[in-house]
Amino acid sequence: MFGNRAHQGLKPMSDYAMIQPMKYSEIETYLAPFRKLAETVPGSQIQGAKVAGIMLLKLEEQAHTMASMQERIDLLSRELFGKRKNKSDPEEAVSDKIPDSEEKKSVRDREKAAKKKLDKMRNQGKAKPKGSVKRQTVRRRVPEGLFCNACNGRVFDTGLGHKAPETDISRVKVIEREYLLHRAVCQCGETDFEMPRPIRPLERSTYTSAFISRLIVSKFKFHLPVYRQQKQLLDSGIFVNRNVLNELILKSWKQLAPVVRMLRKIARKLKIRYLDETPICRVSGKKSLRYYLWCLHTNQAIVFNLTDKRNQRLAKEICGSGGTLMTDGLGIYCDKSVDGEHGNCLAHALQTLFRSYSSFPEESEQAIQYLIRVYELEREAREKDLSHADRLALRQKETAPLMEEFFTFLESLNPPPRSSLGKARSYCLSRRKQLSLFLTNGALEPDNNRVESIFKDVKLGLKNYLFVQSDLGGEAMAGFYSLIATCELHHVNPESYLADILDRISDGHPQSRLDELLPWNWQEAGSPLQVDPEGPDYIEQEYPLELLMKIPKIAAQVHVGRIDRPEGLQAAPPSLTQ
Repeated sequence: MFGNRAHQGLKPMSDYAMIQPMKYSEIETYLAPFRKLAETVPGSQIQGAKVAGIMLLKLEEQAHTMASMQERIDLLSRELFGKRKNKSDPEEAVSDKIPDSEEKKSVRDREKAAKKKLDKMRNQGKAKPKGSVKRQTVRRRVPEGLFCNACNGRVFDTGLGHKAPETDISRVKVIEREYLLHRAVCQCGETDFEMPRPIRPLERSTYTSAFISRLIVSKFKFHLPVYRQQKQLLDSGIFVNRNVLNELILKSWKQLAPVVRMLRKIARKLKIRYLDETPICRVSGKKSLRYYLWCLHTNQAIVFNLTDKRNQRLAKEICGSGGTLMTDGLGIYCDKSVDGEHGNCLAHALQTLFRSYSSFPEESEQAIQYLIRVYELEREAREKDLSHADRLALRQKETAPLMEEFFTFLESLNPPPRSSLGKARSYCLSRRKQLSLFLTNGALEPDNNRVESIFKDVKLGLKNYLFVQSDLGGEAMAGFYSLIATCELHHVNPESYLADILDRISDGHPQSRLDELLPWNWQEAGSPLQVDPEGPDYIEQEYPLELLMKIPKIAAQVHVGRIDRPEGLQAAPPSLTQ
């Protein structure tokens, strides 16, 4: 019916037997000979014309599928190999397969070596410090000037009553500090107490708040897993079991949980909020589950939440109500979950256009230039430090016409719907109102990049500790991320902040004044009992009388002042004052 293929100007069938890479720009060239061939079928041959039309539609569909697949291959290849100049070509990287027997043997050897290494780490007796521990001794004597409430007699220092160990850490090395706590008695015997022990952030623990805060910040800010910190402590001269370090983190989270809850409550009520989520692996037994870490970013607080699902109900609970919310336009952020104005990220729209650049360079380049100019105007506004009102005026004057031209240009395009440019065009035009919301509010950013940049740190941490092993550990991770990120937002040292509020909470800070512990309200309060880690090995510490009298047990026995000694009462024996 079709005659000789060479006569029709077609390639031999052997040339079409191998599927060749194809781009959308090559589809018409590919189909042109087939269209020409279909036109040669006489109109009187209805059946032949019908078959030719069906074949032409099938070929066109196949060509679009091939172009879509090739576009995806190019994108993934560019992401995988594009920025790694020292990485070999994927075709050259393919090597001969290792025989199954050798591969199994290699796996068994690796498993055996890993098990041996794990057993060695668990054996406490073989773990020996590589450095030296600085040792300090702090003696707390009973201050003079105390008198018994019962007999008005002078209270005497009777010498050492108890030893209280303490483990602290400095910027250089670990310090093992021992407090020598003296006892106090009176001649009548009514007064008998011991100098108070140092404040501990956690019960039945000898580790200071500075030690615990360094542990937390090293893991959740500098992404240093606990087992690596354990090796650092070994280098500093002390061995601490890894389970002990994990317990310190989890127990301190229970102390700090009320502060994080208040942070989340405040963040959900602010007018402008930015929200996004990222998947995190949660290991439960032999199963690997997908959890989601949500980040709600505001100008006052940055809070995280960890959930086992991702749906509209959770999005509504986390993002709060009212105000303006900026998201990436995911389906869960819809009218049912967002109560208030809803904006979409302009950077995500720009990313879809970058993906279409390899297949449609001219159209993509022209669309991208519009958005680049928008970001240049935003950069100029930041450099000039414009107020929200001036920023809004600049957007209305210069940015709004650019965005209008951008959407008009996209409407003029007619790419294949399944192509990357077709998807980018559909993405932008279907979100035109959300992408343009920043033009009506000078305080709103045009994108969600502030959240994306925070998630870069989260992903860097996950490359080190890989997964979450318990729900409590996941809650602690989200809580510590919230505290550290909020401290960074307000230029507060998170290590000093965590150490101070841990001491305050353990010392009985009232819940009614919890707002004083928020990062933007926090003021570091120096303690007169704080010991300098770089100080001498032996320290005579003077315990302030005003602090001593705040302890109910001691205040009930003694008072501060000078009273005439009643007759019959003698001075302290010389042996008791030494």
